[in-house]
Amino acid sequence: MEEETSNVSIRPEIDKLLLLQEKDTKILELTEDLEEQPRKIAALRESFLGQSQDLNAAKEESKAKQAEMKKIELEVESTKQEILKHSNQLFQVKTNEEYKALEKEIALEKSQSGEKEDVILEDMMVIDGIKEKIKTLEEAHAKDEAVLKEQEVVIEERIKNLKAQIEQLQGERHSIEVDVRDDILSLYNRVLNIRPESPVVPVRDHICMGCHMELIHQSSSDVKRCTEMVFCENCSRILYEPVE
Repeated sequence: MEEETSNVSIRPEIDKLLLLQEKDTKILELTEDLEEQPRKIAALRESFLGQSQDLNAAKEESKAKQAEMKKIELEVESTKQEILKHSNQLFQVKTNEEYKALEKEIALEKSQSGEKEDVILEDMMVIDGIKEKIKTLEEAHAKDEAVLKEQEVVIEERIKNLKAQIEQLQGERHSIEVDVRDDILSLYNRVLNIRPESPVVPVRDHICMGCHMELIHQSSSDVKRCTEMVFCENCSRILYEPVE
């Protein structure tokens, strides 16, 4: 509690502090909103980046699968050439053993070729599925890019407006504080630093409306007299008697 030598009411000063608090509360709200805007843009960009990575991953998957299929196609073509070569050799062998061995080799090569052709068919189906996925992702990517750019413009405009509002309120605040007693303004600013959301609060039924704790009798009496600055012994807020 600050000592005062006069019994003159400081209610006019309290009223000025309430006006200051009104401006400071609004400035705090707008500042928090302003600080949130870059985070909104960052979240949108992060989401868009994630979608871009999904699209790039799908494209890389398609390239890898096509390269794999091309490799198997070359193996199948090579195997077919071997089958043709061995088939021609059937007419050149001189013994049944050689003939049966070539037949066995040709059968194995045909089996291997058939298995690889099955793999190629499976790969073609997978690639078709990936292409559809890429198409869907590209369409979504284009839409999301347009939305991102639109939201960036909206948020940048929001930031501009918030800054203008804060600047205006700070000007209005200055006009008020120049008319407040220096010692009282200093005390207010000190409390504002630790209780930015509500440095000045009313007292109702001996209860501080900031922390909702009951005040000691002397504090309640001092608030009613309103001849000195009174602080809540629990939360340090500036107290005042509301005008009914």
